[in-house]
Amino acid sequence: MRKTLRRAAALSLALAASLWGCGGGSASEPTSATAGLPAPDAVAVPAPPEDLPPAPDGVFATAELPAPSMASPAPDARFGCGAMGQLPLGEELPLLDDRLWIRPIEGSYAQPRAWDVMGAPEPERGETRLYFESGEEKMVIMSYELFATAGTDVVARVREEQARSFPNDDLQRTDVLGEGVEALRSVPRTLDTSSEAVRVLTLFVISRDRTLQVLSFYVNPPAAAGGHAGCLGLALRSARTLRVGGRSLSLGGALELWAGRRRLHVTLPPNGVVLTQPGPDFVVHRVFELRPLGAPRVSGFIYFGSAPANMRVTTDTVDLDLFGRPARFYRIPNEDGSTRLESMEDVGEHLYTHVQLTVPAGLSADAWIAAYGAARLLP
Repeated sequence: MRKTLRRAAALSLALAASLWGCGGGSASEPTSATAGLPAPDAVAVPAPPEDLPPAPDGVFATAELPAPSMASPAPDARFGCGAMGQLPLGEELPLLDDRLWIRPIEGSYAQPRAWDVMGAPEPERGETRLYFESGEEKMVIMSYELFATAGTDVVARVREEQARSFPNDDLQRTDVLGEGVEALRSVPRTLDTSSEAVRVLTLFVISRDRTLQVLSFYVNPPAAAGGHAGCLGLALRSARTLRVGGRSLSLGGALELWAGRRRLHVTLPPNGVVLTQPGPDFVVHRVFELRPLGAPRVSGFIYFGSAPANMRVTTDTVDLDLFGRPARFYRIPNEDGSTRLESMEDVGEHLYTHVQLTVPAGLSADAWIAAYGAARLLP
């Protein structure tokens, strides 16, 4: 299979090399990886499932967490984080395809991370990279959709994730943000200049629809030579402008997904979400259950292309329907105790589908199996 979505379990998703890499696009090219494809959000959005409890209003503001170590600076403040610290903020730019908006340094633009020649850029709805470069100085803002909700214990879950991903940080409240969002700061105690990408701030964000996103602010070592306080202040100046966008996640319901020259009509389970990654000669539709942060969930993908990867097979099989036809699925155990259900089928016109579901121990994939079986490939 061509390179599919690369989603790490930890939140420190972007490696230094891919952070600064120029990617395959330019400032003048479209930055949305789903350009030209039917938008899932064109479908009517049902009410969230009842088993996804919303976080209380102001949960991050009222949680027992340390106050900010640095007050959010005024939008016109200037900082000693290299020469770029003296630059003003630019116009608002969208993050995650209108999930959030922010004002980065003037001259910043959206550009995907570098991708494998046989792969494709990360989808805009899963990841946005805002890039700035002037002389030897660089700054990047990486944002990620977690496809998770803020459950009633969200602060505890964020603490766990922060300790796992950023153990040398302090978790703090945030004092100033735009309308419709609240966030916690994860602030490094010292800047790690041994890496080409020097992280200076991470925000754990709850949007108005009670889903979570993560933003991380990076500079390179020439800029970081200005010191910890200057670079943190520069990041916080942009962070205070963060506000909610106009798009919420679509949950469940009937969708039409691209499948080469055809369309796949599928009805997702009530808490199902799709993230589409089109490539040069393939497409991958990544599926998730929208569950509270840290909760186990069923996930998987539906691939269409002409060059699928070799699939691991076992003697443990089960016969199920796939797109209205009988198919053989292989049951493959994972080291973490979850089980993969995988199948590959020739669907005609030199096109193959490779589908997968990963099912954590103790959970049922019946709703997803039914959705895969009832889906139909149509012209």
